Amino acid sequence: MGVALLLPGDSGKQDRPQAVHESQSPDVLASGDLRTRVHELLATSSRTTPFQGKHSEHSSDAPMRDFGATAPSCVQQGIGRSDQILASQQDGYKGVPSYLVVLPHPADTKLVDAYVVSSACVEATPPVPGEVLLQRTLPRT
Repeated sequence: MGVALLLPGDSGKQDRPQAVHESQSPDVLASGDLRTRVHELLATSSRTTPFQGKHSEHSSDAPMRDFGATAPSCVQQGIGRSDQILASQQDGYKGVPSYLVVLPHPADTKLVDAYVVSSACVEATPPVPGEVLLQRTLPRT
């Protein structure tokens, strides 16, 4: 009887650590950890004035910011939301060129929704919505 009680417990323990490990693994973009990148983009956008906008003196990989932050229309169609974009940036995810797009969370102002969308749609003929590769809800700060 002791063996019968240990087997179900043992198999449950084997399944559970793997599931926990997978859910805790960081989502890594070409530019770094997703959570870190989202927080950096939001921090940068909160310091940006309307006059700096997308044309700051930073390199071409600088994020597009609040006042007019945008992403290609096919990327926005892939996300399926019309909210004002808080920040977006070209990036990469698992070797796929993509856009990181940060939107406000619809139900909680303390959260944001981060989407990583393949940029292959930009060159697609006929036009197609971008493929969402990753979506996460994260704390705003």
